[in-house]
Amino acid sequence: MESDDRLDKISNYILNNHARKTHGKEFNGIFAVNRIETLIRYYDFFKSKKHNLKIAGIFSFGANEETKKEHSRDSLERIIKDYNKIFDQNFSTDTFNAYYVDVAKRVREKQIDILLVVGMFLTGFDSKKLNTLYVDKNLEYHGLVQAFSRTNRIDDEKKSFGNIVCFRNLKEKTDEAIRLYSDPTALETVLMKSYEEYLEEFNKYISEMKKIAPDLETIDDFKSEEEKAEFIKSFRNIMRSLTKLNVFTEFDFEDLNIEEQEFEDYKSKYLDIYDNISENKEKVSILEDIDFELELLRKDNINVIYIITLLKELNPKEKSYAKDREFIINTIANSPEMKSKKELIQEFIDKNLPEISDKSMIEDEFENFVNEEKIKAIDDFSKNENLKKEKILTIVEEYDFSGKFRREILKESINEKLKFLEKQKRVGYLVKKMKALLEKFSLINK
Repeated sequence: MESDDRLDKISNYILNNHARKTHGKEFNGIFAVNRIETLIRYYDFFKSKKHNLKIAGIFSFGANEETKKEHSRDSLERIIKDYNKIFDQNFSTDTFNAYYVDVAKRVREKQIDILLVVGMFLTGFDSKKLNTLYVDKNLEYHGLVQAFSRTNRIDDEKKSFGNIVCFRNLKEKTDEAIRLYSDPTALETVLMKSYEEYLEEFNKYISEMKKIAPDLETIDDFKSEEEKAEFIKSFRNIMRSLTKLNVFTEFDFEDLNIEEQEFEDYKSKYLDIYDNISENKEKVSILEDIDFELELLRKDNINVIYIITLLKELNPKEKSYAKDREFIINTIANSPEMKSKKELIQEFIDKNLPEISDKSMIEDEFENFVNEEKIKAIDDFSKNENLKKEKILTIVEEYDFSGKFRREILKESINEKLKFLEKQKRVGYLVKKMKALLEKFSLINK
């Protein structure tokens, strides 16, 4: 059970699957092991491997411990020393209580990806951002329920359940504990279903959606908002089901009754409907009462840096250029975070990219291009809306620096003298326009 080969394989499994289990590291996890010596070995295995995870450990060390190997306090000093480097702190085993408090805070704030523990943090610790518990220790009864419950704090649609990854067979102990502390029929409501059952559920939702929208053209031809609402609710069920499937290690898009590109095309139509509602605020729409749950579509890796990485690989002289260009544009169009920048990046690809011979300059050239286009857009916006340009520039600078939108400065930018209700309506209109401009040109999500 504690051979190097087994522990090495488990640590590899965790590193390879942590992003999937935590929805692209949007959440984090605790790894509970059977004893201090095992924790130290796991920590050293993780440390010896290449990865981008922040891993910490905590345990109570023995005061009068006799061992031929490294004393547990010395091991914890090593772990704390690494922690201090990562987070620029100055803890030691002499300040253990302060270290404990800081670790708890950083787990809650998702600054630590995986926390290695033996017994600590398995009872009484709550964090909305903790969704996964890795287990390599024997648990039963009250201790099992307490440990598993660390993942139960509901956060949003992506975290509607906790995720337990057991490296020991705890099935019987889990069933026994649930029956004991709940009721004999609680297994179906407490535990998630199998991969196969969620796969069947997903494919059922696909069939239901295809009855509403057999193809993409059908969505474009919807005449009523009721038809759009029906599609939105149907596709939302698909997204919820896909979120459950995504945490399974065996998940493969080929198991689904829809091609991945077709799914992305439907997703794009879903986002188009959402954007059209946002753009037509003057018209009351029944769709405004529907939660689109866009957090289900968010992917942390689709950001400006990711797109620039793709741009560096885009070569207009290669045969695959058209296909590669289309992939980038579709990636942007299907990302809630990047969708507003689609036309901007497309223009950069078509007009500027072919002129850049040194790929290392693409990032600088892209930033220069964005800044030039932003200046033009601010100038046009100020003139067209009869606003004080210096006030608009102040709003943009503040947003670029802190991500905060200064609505009060926008009020000050209005040149016209308006009555109170007229000004309120005017400000509401300008806020929407201004936020669209900021979102389009901001590189804050780099």
